[in-house]
Amino acid sequence: MSRRKWTILIALVILLSVGAELVVRQWSSSRGCVQVVNEGDGPMDDLVVSYSATKVGLGRLRVGQSTKAWFTAGGRGTLTLEFKQNNNPLKGFQVQDFDPVDNSRTGSKLVLIVKRNRVERFMEEDENSTSLTNLLDRIREWMKP
Repeated sequence: MSRRKWTILIALVILLSVGAELVVRQWSSSRGCVQVVNEGDGPMDDLVVSYSATKVGLGRLRVGQSTKAWFTAGGRGTLTLEFKQNNNPLKGFQVQDFDPVDNSRTGSKLVLIVKRNRVERFMEEDENSTSLTNLLDRIREWMKP
């Protein structure tokens, strides 16, 4: 085979791979990420994060550690965290209007920092995101000289 034919063949394989990836992403359900960070005075025990009908038991989270939970999209809903922590009267809380579809679409995650008597929450870019935008950005970067 000539060099030109190999180049065309490789370009076709890449194009088909990208097309297949886009089709598979459309069939797979969206997932939203929640990251919980423990900045309290002690470990968080029996940590459970729930959304819709899904409960994720995350167990023990030591001081300074973080963990993630992913939820399949089901529309806006209430995200609930329950835990036990010494010297913290806060035993759980709820986040209204949690939207895994929006998180997945924008490539972001909900970050919850649990401190003594309070919780900080914000959105941050999800480094493990598989959003279509991130895929197209990666392709553009790869194509740059």
